[in-house]
Amino acid sequence: EQCSLEIKVERKGMDVGGYMDEISISSNGGSANVIVRMEVEGMSVNVAPSELDFGETTTSLTLILESPREVRYFLEASNPWLIPSKTEGLFKGTEYLQVTVDRTNLSPGVVYEGKLLLRVGNDIKEIPVKMTVPSRSAPKVDLYSVKDVSYGSAVFSGGVISIGSSKVDESGYCWSENEVLDIETSMSCKLGGYQSAAALPDYVAVDLKASTDYYVCAYARNSVGIAYSK
Repeated sequence: EQCSLEIKVERKGMDVGGYMDEISISSNGGSANVIVRMEVEGMSVNVAPSELDFGETTTSLTLILESPREVRYFLEASNPWLIPSKTEGLFKGTEYLQVTVDRTNLSPGVVYEGKLLLRVGNDIKEIPVKMTVPSRSAPKVDLYSVKDVSYGSAVFSGGVISIGSSKVDESGYCWSENEVLDIETSMSCKLGGYQSAAALPDYVAVDLKASTDYYVCAYARNSVGIAYSK
């Protein structure tokens, strides 16, 4: 006949390391000794950096785990916007993890804080995480000058002072005899987009009426809207 026994171990409060002992079994059918081995894993993992700061624009950072012996780890994120490339693993030496943040549908102009919980055995290490969702803003542009004015033409010069909260998709100049300028109703030229602040190419406006006052401005558009210079 056979009989099954369930053997449990309790690691709580024990020092990190390996343990070995024996279970002695005695019966009217004989006796035997069973060797029992157990490992207590502790936080033998070094983590770098000790905290993650994504600022306003960074979406991915590398988290490095190092251990001289083979360990199994579990990684848990405190917030849904915080996404580690792996949530568990077994390694010895160095483990590289990519941690990304998703700012989609989060409130602009807010600093978000969270943490990653690294668990090895019964030990837990917290890695603080900080991220900022930038405020949404339109670009800023300036009209530097109107120069080389001659019969029927003039040269416009301007620049994108700031792209705002996203890249500039379109820029240029608009002009009209009307003081209220708008790219939909005024004469205009469309120039390129920009990833950062930059001077606009000079533009030569032609077919202007002689002895006529014109108003001119620079403009730029991003995902938030259109901005006009003075």
